[in-house]
Amino acid sequence: MVVGKLVARVHRRQAVRHVVANKIQLALLALQELKEGRVVAPKLIKRAVFDLRVILRFLDRQERSEKKSSKRS
Repeated sequence: MVVGKLVARVHRRQAVRHVVANKIQLALLALQELKEGRVVAPKLIKRAVFDLRVILRFLDRQERSEKKSSKRS
């Protein structure tokens, strides 16, 4: 049973990385464009900020979920 919990934890971490990596791409692109002196549409910047906030909420939920899981063990 210990192996099953370990595998589940690894899969959760991989899923977290996947979500974060996908959501952060737009923000990184917008920042790179701004760094290179290019114009970035306000709509794109707003979407990037929204995605970063989504990441924060997602990570907060994951942390709370992990804390609950560790308390049950």
